[in-house]
Amino acid sequence: MHVMSQRSTLWEIAEDTINEWLMLKVESLKGLISESLVPTKKIDNFDVVPPYFAFHPLKCLGPTATMEERLTFLTFLRHFVVTSMLSGEKEAHDRGLYVFQLAKANRVALLSDVKDPVCDGDNMKLEEKIGLGTGFMSLHRTKAKAENAVKEALEHGEMAEALTWEEATQLEPRIKNLPISPLYAAHRPNDNTANCATYVRELIRQCEDMGVKYMRDDGSKIANVERLPSSSSSDSASKRRFRVVKADGTTNDYDAVVLAAGIRTPLLARRLGIGSYCPTYPLRGFS
Repeated sequence: MHVMSQRSTLWEIAEDTINEWLMLKVESLKGLISESLVPTKKIDNFDVVPPYFAFHPLKCLGPTATMEERLTFLTFLRHFVVTSMLSGEKEAHDRGLYVFQLAKANRVALLSDVKDPVCDGDNMKLEEKIGLGTGFMSLHRTKAKAENAVKEALEHGEMAEALTWEEATQLEPRIKNLPISPLYAAHRPNDNTANCATYVRELIRQCEDMGVKYMRDDGSKIANVERLPSSSSSDSASKRRFRVVKADGTTNDYDAVVLAAGIRTPLLARRLGIGSYCPTYPLRGFS
């Protein structure tokens, strides 16, 4: 998130946090008086714009959070605040450009990877199996926000167009079932969507075909990752840099480790002493 943040973002977070806290407190008090006073909580009411930037410090730092989770959040917070304080619209725009360029490069890599291979056990092409689709549409409550999304995409070299509700429902009829309408749409026709889980499983199969050992049993769950002390020995085994401890207590030593554990990646990074290089943190979404 801090890739796109700027000084105004800090105010939005403070405003949304206070508004959501007050909203929940008022609803709690009404609920104590009578449940009929709160037939539908605002947080579940789609007619109410959600407080997108609301922040819950107790969940990040409170008694239910582990020490590693607290340290991970503080690492993220330090990067986020510094980046936001030192950034204006131009700096945030420039970082956004890099993100768009990275996304485009990833898209090219994905398409080149899925266009040819045939999945094991059937004659279905990989692009068919993962449901590779063309086009991406984001929905917005106001016309201005949809037009701004289109403007940002065009500024970063992406194809984009604004759609009316009628045009959007013709393109994707299922959105007629949404609990609120009409909405405004920003459509990126050259973007792609796919089933990520199916794609990753196919990548695993391809790796196994190349001789990679993939462990699936319960005992293969990772309990810890440790950095091994450096050694001056010429023995290749003594030059292993990392030790992976599995849930069943067994260990394996490796030359390199790739951290790809989603929101738990920074927790593992802290154990390796590289937490400051991994300031990621999960955010609530409204997709």
